[in-house]
This record gives sequence, C-alpha cells and structure tokens, in this order.
Amino acid sequence: MRRQSSWIHRFSRPLIAAVAALGIADTAYLTSVKLAGKGVTCSSEGCNAVLSSPYANVFGQPLSLFGLLAYVAVLLLAIAPLFINPKSDKKLHNQLQDLTWPVLLIAGAAMMVFSGYLMYLLAAVINAACPYCIASAIFSTAIFGLVLFGKERDGIGEIFMPVTIAAFLTLLVTVGIYSGVGPTADAADPTSNDITTLEPAGVPVNGVGWTVTSKSGPSELALAEHLKQTGVTMYGGWFCSHCYEQKQLLGREAVKASLPYVECNAEGKNAKVELCQKEGITGFPTWDIKGQKYPGVQRLEKLAELTGYTGPKNFKYSKLVPSFLK
Repeated sequence: MRRQSSWIHRFSRPLIAAVAALGIADTAYLTSVKLAGKGVTCSSEGCNAVLSSPYANVFGQPLSLFGLLAYVAVLLLAIAPLFINPKSDKKLHNQLQDLTWPVLLIAGAAMMVFSGYLMYLLAAVINAACPYCIASAIFSTAIFGLVLFGKERDGIGEIFMPVTIAAFLTLLVTVGIYSGVGPTADAADPTSNDITTLEPAGVPVNGVGWTVTSKSGPSELALAEHLKQTGVTMYGGWFCSHCYEQKQLLGREAVKASLPYVECNAEGKNAKVELCQKEGITGFPTWDIKGQKYPGVQRLEKLAELTGYTGPKNFKYSKLVPSFLK
C-alpha cells in the first residue's frame, strides 16, 4: 500500500511560494524607497538608521535589491513544477521536482545564513532594529525550513553535505563583502582635510546623521554663501546617505556656516515636516532653486550654473562620484 504523504509534503511548494511572495513585497518596498532616497514608513526609529548604514549597500546597489532577486528566484523554483500536469506529463513534472529541490535547499540555506549575519550586524554593530530586515530574516528561515521538511527523505545524510557547504561558502563570502565596511580613519576624524569617497561610514547619529568629514575650500564656501543669499533651499533627511554625499561635496565649513538646509524627517533636529509637505518634497535631497525643484545630488558646477553663481569654481571634490552614479 502506498504511504500517504503528510500535509507539509503536499503543500510545501505553495507555502514556499507564498513566503517568497511576502519576501518580494518586503524587499521591493525597501528597494524602491532606497533608490528614491526616501525614508521608510516604520514603527521603529532604527529603520532609517539601518537602511542608511554602509551595510545596506553591496557593490554600490541597495542590499534589498539582491534580496528581491533571491526571493523571485525562490518563487520561480517553487512554482515551476506546479505548471506541469503530473497526469499528462509525469516525466517532466518529476524531473522539475527533482531538479528544483536541491537548488531550493541550497538557496534557502544561503539566504538563512546571510540573514543571520545581518541580524548579528543589527544587534552587535549597528545597534538598531529594523522590522523589515527582521521580517526578511524570518521569511528566509521559513523557506529553508519548508524546503528541509517539505520532501520525504531517506535520512539527513543526503542533505547534510550540500547544506554545510552552502552555509560555509555564504558566510565566507558575506564576511569578505563586509570586511572593508565600517568607520574609516577619515570618518572618525572630523579634522581630516581629504576624503576619497562621498559615501558615509558607520551608523548615523539618530536625528542628526553622519559627521561631514570633508574640508571646504574657498570655492565651496563662496558657493554656499551664494546659495544662502539667493534663497536656495536644500531639503533632506538626517538618515539620507545621498544628502550626506551632497554635504560632503560642499565640505563641513560651508555646511555649518551657510548651507540653506531644511530637515524633513520628524525625528531630525529642527525638523520642519509641515514645510516639506507643503512644498511637495517626496525624495531626498531635493533642491529648490527659483521655485523649481531639482531632486537628487547635484554637482557643485550644476548648482553654480542653475543659480547664476560667478565666483571661483575650482571645487575640491569634483572628481568624486556620488554612489547612485556608480
């Protein structure tokens, strides 16, 4: 007599697909707000700090984008055999079942280990909570569990080796990716004169952001004063890494003395949320020049052109590229 399979064996693929769909929704939202330079809607104050940290980017792209791709891949692998009728084409159906299970197992193990490392970063390094990130870690663990127990197996021996190898390689690659991430000497020393990157290092101070480490030259100081005198406004958020990059282009002296900046996040210092809403600000940074809105990081040469600045233009950091242009 044929042994009747348990419910988890019968419904494991639809369940995996459902969890992957939740992961897609989660990471798609994070990716969209990250690329738009907006803050996330979140019940925790740590969300924006986590998502603006240098750990939230990999190879110049939002980490959530890679999570999105991983969840899409899992979803497709889970549902692929379901589109083949086992009665009319049993051979192809079984082939897809046999081919996709090992890939799902390896992918699930890799995603769970990577998510576990991110949870370690949240707790031990960034010291902030992000419900979206925690949810993704739960989804990854659930996928691995469903793949692990969603198929009848003869024993643990057949899965021990591939899972162990996948977990080890994932941890090795993850540590390698993040080995150079963290506070740098320039970032830690606010008196440093030279910078090699516009991107922030470490975790922003809640409500304030990162310390601007670049030193303003005469051109930056003159331009910032011109922006102030001509009524130009830069709208931003303390957690916004692109806003920080804009400030890095100007330098700390220009930012402190003359930058016409308006904080739009309610948690930020001296925030003017109602003004930002009235002006229709939807992304950070956004420049208001003569009543025209210019979203995104602007080259100082471009700001000079738009505002009619005619002073010195030998800007110190013109060769540094904002992260979104890389």
